[in-house]
Amino acid sequence: MRLKIAALILLVIASCLTSSAQDHRWTFDAGGGFSPLLGDLTNYLQNGWNIRVGAGYNYGPGISASIHYMYNSFGISPLVMHDTHSSSGDSHVWSLTLDPKLTLRYVGKVRPFVVGGVGYYRRTNHLTNPSFVPAIGNGAFSSVGGSLGGGFDIDLRDTGLKIFSELRYHYAPTGRVAVRMIPATVGVRW
Repeated sequence: MRLKIAALILLVIASCLTSSAQDHRWTFDAGGGFSPLLGDLTNYLQNGWNIRVGAGYNYGPGISASIHYMYNSFGISPLVMHDTHSSSGDSHVWSLTLDPKLTLRYVGKVRPFVVGGVGYYRRTNHLTNPSFVPAIGNGAFSSVGGSLGGGFDIDLRDTGLKIFSELRYHYAPTGRVAVRMIPATVGVRW
């Protein structure tokens, strides 16, 4: 289901490409990468991976805002699996956020930026047949959360494409154990 949502978002973004080529106020991006965890969540889950898609609007030189969907997948710690006598398990966090961005001056073809965001986060844990439920819970937990970080874009000559790299701290108080992670994302922006 989550991959279907991501595929649908990518399809919508692709269909908008023809209009974005004419109007440089619209921006789209897609990427993925590594998602390390922080805080108490590291006692229960293993680091994972992320994918992200987004669409936004450039308000003026260096100021934009985007809506992003991000999906992060994590493994359950072997210790938790052993202690709960679960036969299998997984965890994921998805979010839908509004992310304002301040782009700084170019350094050659590289343009650094600062980005933050606020939005809806949902953490789901699934343990199969646990003998007891650990502090992270078994089920879905939602809340409003936020993020702050930075990165850089690299222009690819006259193609209109940019490669981006971004590192952002995310926090959301989902259930008894809050989500704290720093996804490292690399992707393409157009």
